[in-house]
Amino acid sequence: MTDDIPANPNRTAHPTTSSHRLTLISFSHRRGPLVPPPSPGLLFDVRALPNAPKRMRDVYVGTDKRLREAVMSEAGWREKVAAIEGAVMGVLGRAEGEEEEEEEEEEEEEEEEEEEEEETNEPTVHIRVGVYCEMGRHRSVACVEELARVAWPAGWEVEVVHRDLTRPRSERDKEKRSRKVERYESE
Repeated sequence: MTDDIPANPNRTAHPTTSSHRLTLISFSHRRGPLVPPPSPGLLFDVRALPNAPKRMRDVYVGTDKRLREAVMSEAGWREKVAAIEGAVMGVLGRAEGEEEEEEEEEEEEEEEEEEEEEETNEPTVHIRVGVYCEMGRHRSVACVEELARVAWPAGWEVEVVHRDLTRPRSERDKEKRSRKVERYESE
């Protein structure tokens, strides 16, 4: 059961014409790095944080309210989400400052170019945040969903991507899991 995330004026499932985009991405460490990579300094590992109980992970994923609540009640989670939020806010503030400086310098050139070029929907500032755990289905997803609830600065469009949430388990993982179950049942 996936709950609806409360309306966030900055969050959208479909990109709009906003000039500032913040993309929050959850992914599996096992399935390799993000391509393209996250913005410098915005890659976060949550593998050391406690996971939800096994029986809960078998039924729910990180988008489910029950699993998120269980994970967020564990020690260290709220602090980690707050630390990630702080790091992202710092980068957003610097990105806005850099953009303002560039706008002042290039204002005259842009006015001439705008008359000649068609408008695009690409953001002028795009910040990518990567959060990963081992399988990319529980901890990283729950963390990104919590970050999506943050009231980010006005003018920032928030996009949420769960790269590995719907990917099936690999055959190797299935075999490994079945051996564990057989061993457990035989004891």
